[in-house]
Amino acid sequence: MNEEAYTKSKDRSPNFPFINLETALHRAQQFYKEEKRGSAPFAGIAHHWGYSVSSSGCKQTAAALMSYGLMDDEGSGPQRTFRLTELAFRILLDQRPDSQERADYLREAAVKPSVAADVYAKWHDGLPSSATLHHYLVFDRSFNDTSAVKVAKILIENHQLVGFGESGSSLHDTEQSEDMQSLSRHQVQANQVPSPMIPSAAAADADALTERIYLLGGEVVLTIQYSGKKGFQAFDQIEKYGKLRKALEPTPVSQEDESKKILD
Repeated sequence: MNEEAYTKSKDRSPNFPFINLETALHRAQQFYKEEKRGSAPFAGIAHHWGYSVSSSGCKQTAAALMSYGLMDDEGSGPQRTFRLTELAFRILLDQRPDSQERADYLREAAVKPSVAADVYAKWHDGLPSSATLHHYLVFDRSFNDTSAVKVAKILIENHQLVGFGESGSSLHDTEQSEDMQSLSRHQVQANQVPSPMIPSAAAADADALTERIYLLGGEVVLTIQYSGKKGFQAFDQIEKYGKLRKALEPTPVSQEDESKKILD
């Protein structure tokens, strides 16, 4: 059962986790400390988190973890049990410094709630201002004003946690800047594109997903073939490749400048 929770007023808002992702991961860590990969009844998770069995906060916390994809439940009533998901383990147990895989799984968890997924589908380059986000939640997603303020705050906190700063620039923007500096230092020529940006021919297979994009009215056809898992990292690499190629292209010369050059 995939549940999302928020304490609703009479003006009921859509479902959304009532805690941010960082707090949810802390709760998942508390559960892991006691149960590891095992399961626990509701009374058990209430004890692990310091709640009473009748506490609404415990129910909301469990629902929030399920919304982020960090916890699953099984059964119902007194037989209902809870356990952490593989996604939770991938995040909690990855101790590698600067692990890109862990960063990708964090982002996956952040966009698990349906509202968050819709927000990032609308603003895929980064969140808008808090005022714009609040307006969207109220008028496009039918949140009441109080809930919209809280949800916007959690979305922004999650946005920052998974690798984005308040300015909307991501960690990958920093990597791109470093790549551009590296290109300048090594004087990479227009036909020398860094190999990590180009998928090898051996990677293609019969099950690969192919996307074809028509540019300049069909004058240029861009074909992208995915042969493995595609996600944030893949799209960041594609974006980085495009910007590097643009930087390597010679600056176009206008006809007027060309004429002046000939006359001189």
